[in-house]
Amino acid sequence: MFRVARVAPARSRLFLPGGKQTWGQARVASHHEDFEDKAELVRSSERSFGIVMAVALTALAWWKGEEWGPVVGWMFGVGAVFGVAALLMPRVLRPLNTARIRIGIV
Repeated sequence: MFRVARVAPARSRLFLPGGKQTWGQARVASHHEDFEDKAELVRSSERSFGIVMAVALTALAWWKGEEWGPVVGWMFGVGAVFGVAALLMPRVLRPLNTARIRIGIV
């Protein structure tokens, strides 16, 4: 008359992100942050760094030219130096590019 169904061993449900659930051994959730660095740092080339700096300094000097007055002259000059160095001697920009990357990591 009554039939006894076999019951699976007690397992806990594990809820996954997105509302999905699975049966299995549930792990104890850790509420601590993982500070392990898993991302690989990809560094830009010195040439692209120099060109970006040259364009940025030149554009900023052109945009704020009348407002900033005497500062504009050296901004055009530094932008020109970055541009020439990027095109002719990109290896000279390596220390500045490395410093930019280290500042960006922090």
